[in-house]
Amino acid sequence: MTNFRDDPDANFADARGVFASLVLLLLGCAVSASEPPASEALYHNSFDNPQQITPLFQRFESMKVVDGTLLVEHQNGHPASPTLPIAFSDGVFRFRFQLAGAERLLCRLCILNGMICDRTEHGTATQQFHTGMPVLPRPSLGAWLMYGLGTENQNMPGFVVISPPAGSNMNCGTDFLPGIYQSTILQDADKVDSETIRYLLDKRLPRSMRRSQLEFLQELNANHAQRSGSDPDLESMIEANELAFRMQSEAPQVLDLESETAETHSMYGIGEKETDAFGRQCLLARRLAEADVRFIQVTSKQWDHHDTIEKLLPASCHQVDKPIAGLLADLKARGLLDDTLVVWSGEFGRTPVYQQIGGAKAKSKPPGRGHNPFGWSLFMAGGGVKPGFKYGATDEVGYSAVEGRVHIHDFHATVLHLLGLDHERLTFLHAGRPYRLTDVYGTVVNEVLA
Repeated sequence: MTNFRDDPDANFADARGVFASLVLLLLGCAVSASEPPASEALYHNSFDNPQQITPLFQRFESMKVVDGTLLVEHQNGHPASPTLPIAFSDGVFRFRFQLAGAERLLCRLCILNGMICDRTEHGTATQQFHTGMPVLPRPSLGAWLMYGLGTENQNMPGFVVISPPAGSNMNCGTDFLPGIYQSTILQDADKVDSETIRYLLDKRLPRSMRRSQLEFLQELNANHAQRSGSDPDLESMIEANELAFRMQSEAPQVLDLESETAETHSMYGIGEKETDAFGRQCLLARRLAEADVRFIQVTSKQWDHHDTIEKLLPASCHQVDKPIAGLLADLKARGLLDDTLVVWSGEFGRTPVYQQIGGAKAKSKPPGRGHNPFGWSLFMAGGGVKPGFKYGATDEVGYSAVEGRVHIHDFHATVLHLLGLDHERLTFLHAGRPYRLTDVYGTVVNEVLA
């Protein structure tokens, strides 16, 4: 374990592995015996999983993964994997590569270097990261938080997902939890002049007439519910209709990024070709956090670098670096970071070895890296975690976590704890037994708590 909170330029990751991407999550506060440290959560999902950057090991010539085991074959003094520019100092290094903006904020980050999960495939690993289960549908982390904490702003949804990739509804759904805890998806929020919520306003009718229409509809629904008995789906629809009406008074202002100053746009990289799309997501996330939205998720895509890594990785890093640095700095300046938990991660990491995709056509491409669930990194900031702190480590080649191993269940237990919830007591009775986000597993990582 390393503490670098007092020195922004201190090295934070040992030479056995470090991350180069993240999941961005804003999480909110919970009800507990003592005041919880976080009141919102921001979750950034680097879809397709980020790279696990490893140093240049001069003594290894050939390494390969066989059936989940890393084999070191020769020791003739050649690098084993694509090596990226890294600054060394006394056996440890910083992640200088293409993340200069985030590096300036090292004194605020809490980095977990020993993350592990159970799957090597994108779909199931992403599902496990969001729901705790890699195969069977389960409620997402955001839905569990809504169930346990409720919403802080009655005029806004408590769980918002910004510009998710196609086919990811299962990762932000409610499954057996009541539908009122489902996410509100803002489509195309990373595009200029996009309609992030369709039909948010009906300018054809005055507000009073829209209210009359809703009351008539709600009366019909209530009469039907009284005749048919308890129907959770209908009850959720009634609640959703009321929320949709209330949103008309506040959501348009919250979603209006053009009301921000040119200086703020520049801080997030808005208006710049490479960073505009993700910068818009991050700025919108900050505005949602200001509006007391409990759980906010943003997504950056195109991290699946199975080939051409030395060209594609810098581009991916550049797209997110300035927006994330701007978000953290903006949250800090506005006094929001202390009670907002920010998480940056992918669903797993990547191997420290070359990967050459098979086939005659692919052989002409430069190499990349494969999937690695056995040892990867994420960072957290704000919301009750230790700033300037590193926990856990991988082995000497950055393949397997060997110290401070944190399973997804442990991570979820820790997030719930930071929001004032006991992961063992947050349960929901379904199919004859109580269910929870962490199933029957999970241990709070007390070492990272401030």
